[in-house]
Amino acid sequence: MRSLTFQGCQSNCGKVDRPASGVTDVRQNVIGYYEMWKADSGGGCGDSGIMLPEMIPVENLDQLNIAFVYIDPKDFTISDMEHVPDLLYTRLADTKTRNPDLKVWISLGGWAFNDPDQYPHLFSDIAASTAKTKMLAKGLLEFMNNYGFDGVDFDWEYPTADDRGGDPKDKSNYPLMLQRIKRFFSVQGGGKDFGISITVPTSYWYLR
Repeated sequence: MRSLTFQGCQSNCGKVDRPASGVTDVRQNVIGYYEMWKADSGGGCGDSGIMLPEMIPVENLDQLNIAFVYIDPKDFTISDMEHVPDLLYTRLADTKTRNPDLKVWISLGGWAFNDPDQYPHLFSDIAASTAKTKMLAKGLLEFMNNYGFDGVDFDWEYPTADDRGGDPKDKSNYPLMLQRIKRFFSVQGGGKDFGISITVPTSYWYLR
C-alpha cells in the first residue's frame, strides 16, 4: 500500500480577508417570522405546537413578519395562503400594543407559492408587466392599510430559477417591479413610509 503525503494547506487555510459590513451588532434589527398555521395546529413548538399571536415574544423583536400571504391571480389582490380569519390578522397587528416600536410586515409568497401546482410563473408575469405591478401595489397597499401593517417582505422563491417557474428576464424585471411598487407606496401611501424587503436564498444554487 502506498502512503500519500500532503504538503501545504488543503482547504480553508489562513485568515480570510472579509470586507467590513458596517454592522457592529448582528442583533441590531431582530426580525421574527410568524407561521399563521401555528395559530390553530401543532408543529412542534412547545407541548401543543400552537402559538397564538398573544404568545409571540414581541417585546424582544423589532419587526414581525407574517408568513405567508398570497396573490390572487385574477385581480392581483392579496389572498390567504389558506383560510385565515380576519380576526387573526387583526390580532397580529394588535401585537404592537405590547411593543409600540414594533413593525408588523406581511411576507408575500413563500416556497409553496411557487410550487408547480400553485403559481410558479405568477411573480414573473407580474414583474414583466407595469400594469400588473401597479395592480399588485394597489392590492398590497389596501391590505396593509386595512389591518395596520407596516411593510411587505417579498418571498419570491426564486427569480430566474427554471425549476421554480422562473424566467431569465426576472433578473432585470424584479428590481424594476420593486422600484415601481416603492414609488406607488410613496405616492399613494398617505405619507406613511411602508417598508419593502426581499428574501435572499442561503443556498448557493439559487443565490447564483
